[in-house]
Amino acid sequence: MGDVTMYELACLLGGEAAKLAGERFNGRRCNFSNDPGALEFPDKESRRKAVEDLLREGLTFKDIAAMYDRDVRTIQRIVKENLRPR
Repeated sequence: MGDVTMYELACLLGGEAAKLAGERFNGRRCNFSNDPGALEFPDKESRRKAVEDLLREGLTFKDIAAMYDRDVRTIQRIVKENLRPR
């Protein structure tokens, strides 16, 4: 695995989208995350809020872990991180 070329982006996204990305992010690097939640939760705050909302709706940690293909400890850590004093 190595760098992704503009040609590869154009084949995947289409020429216009690749051109726009090249113009917008010219000279910058991009890391394509393998985390499936990266697009759904762009930051920790939105991820934490989503988990807490699901808990309020009555879902268990186990239910939420299954929804997001994570282990229960990961979901518990997301909530616990918010409880720490800043």
